[in-house]
Order: sequence, then C-alpha cells, then structure tokens
Amino acid sequence: MFFFGRSLGLRVGLASKPAQAETFPVKVQAQTKNLFGLFGLGVRGVAYVGLRPRRMAHKKMLKGFFKTHSGGSLRGTSLLFGNFGLRVVEGGRLEDKQIDAARTVMRRVVKEEKGANFHLKCFTDRPVTSKPAEVRMGKGKGPVEFFATWVPKGRVIFEISCTRKETGLKALRVAAAAIPLRTEIVRGAEEMPVDGYAPQLGVKPPRCLPFFIKRRLAEQEFRDKIASRSVERVEKVAQADAGLKTVKIVS
Repeated sequence: MFFFGRSLGLRVGLASKPAQAETFPVKVQAQTKNLFGLFGLGVRGVAYVGLRPRRMAHKKMLKGFFKTHSGGSLRGTSLLFGNFGLRVVEGGRLEDKQIDAARTVMRRVVKEEKGANFHLKCFTDRPVTSKPAEVRMGKGKGPVEFFATWVPKGRVIFEISCTRKETGLKALRVAAAAIPLRTEIVRGAEEMPVDGYAPQLGVKPPRCLPFFIKRRLAEQEFRDKIASRSVERVEKVAQADAGLKTVKIVS
C-alpha cells in the first residue's frame, strides 16, 4: 500500500490483519524504521511489534518516582472480560518486551480452542531511557530504550475467556513464566486463587484499608464507646434518683 506522508516523499506501508483470537483494549503499533532518509522516504517495518503509545507530548520523561499502591483501591483488582485472570502478588515494573513475550506464548495456547480470546489490561506508556556502556556522565539524556508500566499489588494484567478450564489455566501459567513478578491465577466472580504464591490475596477485595480510613473507624468507635458510657451513666443516675424518690415517698 502506497501513501504520502507529511513530506513530499513517497512512503511504503506494510499492513497485516490482526489475529481473530485476540482482543486488546489497546492498539498494537509497529516501530517505524526510516531506511531511506532522503526526501522523507521510509519503510514501515513489522520486524518488532511492541506496545507503545501512538503519539506523545514529549518523547522523553523524567525518571521520577512511580507509586505502586498497596491497598484500599479496587480498580483493576477484579475480572471484567473473562472467566480466568492473572493477578500480580507484588508491585513492580513491566517492560513492553516482557508483555509481548507473555502475549506470544498465550496466543499459541489460546488458538487451540475455537472462540477463546484474551485481554490485556495494562499498557506500557512510560518511556525509559538509558545511555550506552562506558559513556561518561553528562552530555544530555540517553535515547529511549524501551517502554514500561508500573503495576501495583493486586492488579489483574491478563484475562482470558474460554470454555475449557484446561486451556485457560495452561495459557495463564505459561504467561506467568514470562512475567518477572510473582503472580496468581484467579477465576470466576469469587476471584479465588487457583494456582499462585499468596493464597491470602484470594479473598474478595478490599484486602486491607488505608491508614486514614482505619483512623476514622477507630475515632468513630471511640466516640460510640464514650456515648454508650455516658448513656449508661445517665441511666444509673436516673435509676438512683428514682430509688431515692421512692424511698422518700415510702417513708
């Protein structure tokens, strides 16, 4: 397919139809390699397919510190699209190459069953730069090496929809081998773990509450206790007053 880009040069594009067995909420984009720089002539190659954003406001980002929340949030902790899911037990960073490797091995298992598909629930949108080895400090920021995403503890990263239980468990087990984080397999609306390292995460979320909610609950419990004590004290005083009045009346 031939088309014209922003420049006057001719561009050649190679388009391939995606597989029918996979449904992703994010778009898969191939890297563009400019083989002929003259007049903007380039070839869009499909040698490496990575999960990268289509367009960004800035090519590079500051290193910063990305928080991986440990509890209290319910976003992304339950199944939405499938009946089996792969959930991370510990927070950490996932690279686009690692997610692509897990997706590839899952596709090989899922295609054995007709009508089965899987969903990716995380997207690598953070560019990570690195400088070559044996390079002195300074002289600018290095080029973008890969894209990554930071996932918190308890986040579901893969979901699979299938009728056979063996297919879903096998696909998620081979995907867990390609993920550098500890994971567990959850299923159904109950979200009970099937195979994993931390069975305590198998209960339905929330597994723990943030500190400020715990503090509010403790304060409310303290107020209720004080109120109950004051009510008991008022009742005792009223009973005592009633007893004195009855004694006076009898006498």
